[in-house]
Amino acid sequence: MNYTALATLVWIIGGTLAPPATLSEPASDGPRLVTGSPVRATVDPGRPIVVQLANETDRLLNYARANEPPRSLPPGATGQLFLKVNPRRGETGSILINTPASTNPLTYEFHVDRDNVLRVSIRPTAADDPHQNRAIFIDERGRVYAF
Repeated sequence: MNYTALATLVWIIGGTLAPPATLSEPASDGPRLVTGSPVRATVDPGRPIVVQLANETDRLLNYARANEPPRSLPPGATGQLFLKVNPRRGETGSILINTPASTNPLTYEFHVDRDNVLRVSIRPTAADDPHQNRAIFIDERGRVYAF
């Protein structure tokens, strides 16, 4: 793992939403990313990926791809992003999602359809839930992680 990826991961877990320099983790042959997060879904990395975010909370959310300014996602609204990952060049995708003050714990549910649309339902969860999420990571093999 390169130092930039490690520093970015620590920054994300710290709870801020300003876009990081990069979040890049090469795929391993195992089923888990270095963070220990299980694979939550799989998309086709050879096709464009549409990510639809559904805010199922009663809070305003911010979301952003790495290296982009955050966008707002009001309660009950849906946002959409386009990602492209490349297995030959090691290109990956990262999306950060949080409340503006990073104070509300969230959890994600994933569904991928045949058109390579990754639907992410964002829901509130308890503060002591060990499965809280703040970011989505898609590796160059199309494996989707949340942490």
